[in-house]
Amino acid sequence: MAVVPAFYVQDKDSGYFMRSDGDGGIDYVQLITDADFFDDRESAITTAADCLNQFVIFECWKRAR
Repeated sequence: MAVVPAFYVQDKDSGYFMRSDGDGGIDYVQLITDADFFDDRESAITTAADCLNQFVIFECWKRAR
């Protein structure tokens, strides 16, 4: 079974996680299970830095499709 990294971004101030709003923007949710992940660390960092003051990035692993 192959696995690939997935990067989740959490706002350090609110504790909410990032996800897409469906219209090309960003939305925030309380649960990581409702959040969207980034495929690469660079994108996660760039988006988080553009949208948040302080953030945490979690690197997880998911099954490759």
